Amino acid sequence: MTRWGKILGSLLAMLSLSTTAHAQDPDGGVRMQPSPYCPVDAVGCNLTDVDFEYHHDAFAGAGFDTGWIPSSGAIQLRFALALTGRTDVTMGGTVVTSWPPALDTQVVGRPGTGHLGMNYGVTLVAQLRFHASILGASYSWEGSIPTPAILSDLAAVAETTFNPFALPGDILRPVTVSDSSARFHLISYGLTDDIISIPGLNGGIAIDMEGALSTSYQTNSIVIVNADSIVATDGHSRVFPEEGATEGFGAFKNIVLHPDGTLAYDGTITLYPTVFITLLGFDFDYDIAEIPIHFGAGGMEVMFADDIAHVPLPDVDFSVSSVDFGTVEAATTEHRTLTIGNAGEAPLELSPRGLRNGFNAPRDTIVIMPGESEELDVTFLSTTPGSASSNLQIDTNDPDAPLLFVRLSASVPASDAGTLSDGGVNDDASFGAPFPPQSGGCGCDIATSRSATPLALALAMLVLGLVVRRARRA
Repeated sequence: MTRWGKILGSLLAMLSLSTTAHAQDPDGGVRMQPSPYCPVDAVGCNLTDVDFEYHHDAFAGAGFDTGWIPSSGAIQLRFALALTGRTDVTMGGTVVTSWPPALDTQVVGRPGTGHLGMNYGVTLVAQLRFHASILGASYSWEGSIPTPAILSDLAAVAETTFNPFALPGDILRPVTVSDSSARFHLISYGLTDDIISIPGLNGGIAIDMEGALSTSYQTNSIVIVNADSIVATDGHSRVFPEEGATEGFGAFKNIVLHPDGTLAYDGTITLYPTVFITLLGFDFDYDIAEIPIHFGAGGMEVMFADDIAHVPLPDVDFSVSSVDFGTVEAATTEHRTLTIGNAGEAPLELSPRGLRNGFNAPRDTIVIMPGESEELDVTFLSTTPGSASSNLQIDTNDPDAPLLFVRLSASVPASDAGTLSDGGVNDDASFGAPFPPQSGGCGCDIATSRSATPLALALAMLVLGLVVRRARRA
């Protein structure tokens, strides 16, 4: 394969790994390693998707209603105006939970899942009703009076998408949408027809209007139950067991969380009193004034509803603290079996280590599925007489018990081979230990024997004679 072919192959492998890391599990959004979000030194890592939404009617109750006026009479009128609509904020994130020694949580936004939208408009109601008797006949009517369609131009509609969560440190903070209306005639009143009449001159006064509305959102913190809040982009939080828990996290941990943020509105309705004149076929108009009317709600705190990230965990089921092999004869191997269970919801990984002094166990990583158990074979091979001991250490991916200790012990008796009795005399009445065959300088072997040879008897008699002779001289 050429150098460029190898590079292309590596790039394709990286792309495949990235795609695998972000693939969503069909059983509820749980995605396991590998993932670029998981720390390289973590023994366990879980990814769970969460979603948040918030809806707000910023101008509920804004407007007016005259009611029926006059309150009694043959003819009554009613006028009402209201701002209606709402703001929508939705965001999606991924809760990254890793361990050990405890659960470390990071909440990252899922790209493109943030949505900020506003849709506000003006509702105008004009109604008429009357009740009268004319020439003995009664007449009654109630209904709506057609209103100018141009009022719909005051609607403020806009939306945008963003990458959550707009926490401090994000490039896009706050997220803002805006909309404005074109200037239009709201009221027109002809002065020359109703007040003064000048030949060749027509005109009057009008009120023009235009509106603008901006809505912005930003997240101030992500609140996590039993943990510190996340208050910055790429922030982490240490999650603790439930209050009152006596055995740590157990088989799983439900991480309950929600964002807290700020919605701000900035709106303006601008009125333009205008004079318009038509003279000799030419139209003239000019603004008398520009009157801005500001409205809105700046810095309104909002709290999203809680969502839950269910994190399955491994949970060691094992309570043995020591194992005594008892008395083990020399040069023999003794076995003991340790049964370890997994009471959790995620696979349990075990890695034994730390054995010495004749104790041994498999060094390969053992994986135990939820609800199952495995047997660990521990052996002892006696080599030296006396007491032997060692600590079996088992690394696990259980955040409650990342390391297990089991004290191992055994006793090896001393060997009986070659020991002396009867004050150093062997059972065959010879002194000391029997001599092994030896090689003499003559090149022949001298073997030990229970019967004396003639040469040995002769030597013994010679020595005895010398002793007796010396005794007589004395």
